[in-house]
Amino acid sequence: MRVVDKKRLVAELRELYKEFASGVKEVLEEAENIRDFYVKLEEYHRETGLKRMLREKLQDVYRIIADEYELPRIPVYISDKYKLKRKGLFFYSLKKTRGIVLKKAKGIVLFYLVAARYNDIRSMGVEPWIEFFSTFLHEVAHVVEYKEKAGVGLGHGRSFKEIFEKLKKEWGYG
Repeated sequence: MRVVDKKRLVAELRELYKEFASGVKEVLEEAENIRDFYVKLEEYHRETGLKRMLREKLQDVYRIIADEYELPRIPVYISDKYKLKRKGLFFYSLKKTRGIVLKKAKGIVLFYLVAARYNDIRSMGVEPWIEFFSTFLHEVAHVVEYKEKAGVGLGHGRSFKEIFEKLKKEWGYG
C-alpha cells in the first residue's frame, strides 16, 4: 500500500478550487441573466478544463478513502445547478428482490452554487473552499455509513457523526 501525503493533496485541491471559484465569480459578474450565465459557464468549463480537473482530483481523494474503508467505487460529480439548502448529495438506487430492499451506491454530487434564486448567486457567490471540502467529506461519511450499516438506517446519527469527525481529522482540511 502506497503512502499518500494527504496534506499535499488537500493543498493542491484547495488551490485548484480557488482558481475554479475565481473563474466562476468572473463569469457571474459578466453574465446578464441566468441563460447567459449558463452559456458562459459552459464556455468557461470547456476553455479552462478546471471543473474536470477538480472533479478528477476529488475522485482521487475518494479513491484513497475508498481503499482505506473498502468502499464501493462510485463517481464524484460537480453540479452547476444552484440549490438553496443542499450542498451535496450521496445517491443510491433501491431494488426490491424477493421482498428484500437492496440499496446500491451510485455517486456523490457536490453543489458549489448555493442560492435560492439566480439573483442570490451574485450576492452569495461560490461556496468557500472550507465549506466545499467539508461537504465532500460529509457525503463520503454517508458512503462509509452506508457500507457499515448495509444501507439501513442512514442519517445524521451518532455513527455518522463519528465517521465524519474521523474523516475531517484524517484529512486535516482547512
